Amino acid sequence: MLGNGDSVENAGVMPRSLSDLFKVIDKTKSSSNEFRLKLSYIEIYNETIRDLLSESDKNLILREDPNIGCQVVNLNEIFVTTATDVFKLLT
Repeated sequence: MLGNGDSVENAGVMPRSLSDLFKVIDKTKSSSNEFRLKLSYIEIYNETIRDLLSESDKNLILREDPNIGCQVVNLNEIFVTTATDVFKLLT
C-alpha cells in the first residue's frame, strides 16, 4: 500500500492517492471554498476493529446511528492540511 518509498515511481497506492487529493484541493481552493480533512486509520482483522492512531490496544465497537449511519465508537479523527501531515501519522 505504501510502496518502497525510494522514488515517486515506486510509491504505493496511498502516497499517490494522497498526493493527487491534495493537488486537487490546491487547484480548487478559492475564497468561497474551504476544505477540512480528518484522518482516521483503522485495522479490521478477525472481526475486531483497532484504532491505529491510538496508543491503546483496545478493540473498538461499531454502532449504527439512524442519523449518520455506521460509526466506530471512540475512533481518533485528526485534522490534516498536507500530504506530509498524513505520512507522519501513518509512520
